[in-house]
Amino acid sequence: MVLIFTTSLNFTVGCEKKIHPNQNISSIKVTQTEPSRMESSSFTELESISNIKTIHVVDDSAAAILWIPKSPHSTLSKIAFWLKQAKGYNGVIPSSQTSPDAIFNANIAPSALNINTYDRHTITIQPVWYLISNGTGYTSHYLSGVLKVVDNKQEDYIQSSQLYDWLKNDKWKAEFEIEQ
Repeated sequence: MVLIFTTSLNFTVGCEKKIHPNQNISSIKVTQTEPSRMESSSFTELESISNIKTIHVVDDSAAAILWIPKSPHSTLSKIAFWLKQAKGYNGVIPSSQTSPDAIFNANIAPSALNINTYDRHTITIQPVWYLISNGTGYTSHYLSGVLKVVDNKQEDYIQSSQLYDWLKNDKWKAEFEIEQ
C-alpha cells in the first residue's frame, strides 16, 4: 500500500495558501502499537488517493510557519523514494507526561509534512515525539527514525531514518520557501 501512496506522489502538485496548524499532542498512552496498516492490504485510505493537489511543511517554530516546495516534483520524488523503503513500526509509543490542564500558547510540535489531494484526502507525516516534565516545564523527546502518518484521522507509524532525519533536522528547508 505504501507503493500505491508513493506512486500517487508522482502527479502534479500546486501550492496551498491556507495554514494548517499542527495538532498538539497532550498525551499518548504507552502502548504496543497495532500491526501497521502500512504493511497490510487493508490500508484502504491510501488507495483512495487519485492525485496530489498540494504539499507543504508546517515548521517547528512557535508560529508554525507554512513552507511550500520550490520544486514540487523533485520534493515528491524524494519523499516517494523514502516511503517505498519505509517499514511499519509496531513498537512502543511513550506517553507524554503533561498535566490535564497544560496549555501551550504556541506550536511545540516538530515540523510536519502535509499532503492534500484533489479529492480532499489529507496525509500528515511527522516525527514521533512526546513531552516529559522536568519540574519547571516540559522537554520534547523523539523516537529516532519513527514517523507518525495521519491519513484522514487514521494514525499509523513507520520507520524511515532518511525521512525522519529530513523532517526532524530541518533538511527540508533547502528545498522549500516560506509561503507568501
